[in-house]
Amino acid sequence: MRCLRGAAPEAFPDRQNFANLKTGGQLTSPTDAATRVLAWLDRADFGANPVADVREA
Repeated sequence: MRCLRGAAPEAFPDRQNFANLKTGGQLTSPTDAATRVLAWLDRADFGANPVADVREA
């Protein structure tokens, strides 16, 4: 499995933005992100909107 941090720049053009978010403490932990995704999948209205934001879960 490859990680984003080791990706070639052309494979992940937004890498610097991602790194800046991490440095600035603006990324959630993997555990929190997984919890939010699972909560989103468990919502009664899951699938009603074809574009969703798990931060709203």
